[in-house]
Amino acid sequence: TMSTAVAKWGGDYPHVLAGAQFDRKSLEGLIALASKIKSDMKHFQDSAPLKGKILALMFYEPSTRTSSSFHCAMLRLGGQVLSIKDTKTSSVAKGETLEDTVRTLESYCDGIVLRHPEKGSALRASKVLKCPLFNAGDGAGEHPTQALLDMFTIYSELGTVDGLTITMLGDLKHGRTVHSLANTLSHFKVKLNYVSPDFLKMPDYVKKNSWRA
Repeated sequence: TMSTAVAKWGGDYPHVLAGAQFDRKSLEGLIALASKIKSDMKHFQDSAPLKGKILALMFYEPSTRTSSSFHCAMLRLGGQVLSIKDTKTSSVAKGETLEDTVRTLESYCDGIVLRHPEKGSALRASKVLKCPLFNAGDGAGEHPTQALLDMFTIYSELGTVDGLTITMLGDLKHGRTVHSLANTLSHFKVKLNYVSPDFLKMPDYVKKNSWRA
């Protein structure tokens, strides 16, 4: 699975593909940085740390919140955005492979955000790239950036992640966000409950990867 593959590559891997690639130290660092930016947004906007950088948004599926949040964050930090939301009018419609598309995009930008309906697509794309790839959802696979936002929200609202009992309810089989969230939460002292019909239960590979919780 993608989670297992990413976990084996280590913490210095440049892409954000799955919840399993993060350890507790990196998660706490991201939460601290996000808290710092949130508390002094004007400073970060004025300093424009991403000035001169271009982020490509490549969405093969409809998106409002995810695409807008990446777009807004890049602009607030001084960067620019190259947005490709309608793949029907791109070279994809002519039969161009995912690998060829992202390899071409890489020559125009400094990072790529990818949403694709096929599970494992982000891992495939990352293997041909040198620039960072952010998985914004790959079918029923993972959605790690949403999981990071969920982690930050929990911390912001409750002040901690440790000591919590967290219940995930609904379609856990196809819910890519809960796959990533279960793996990130497993690095903290939490109790995870999974509630769903049997035919929509959490995949075994996710439960195996999040066994620490």
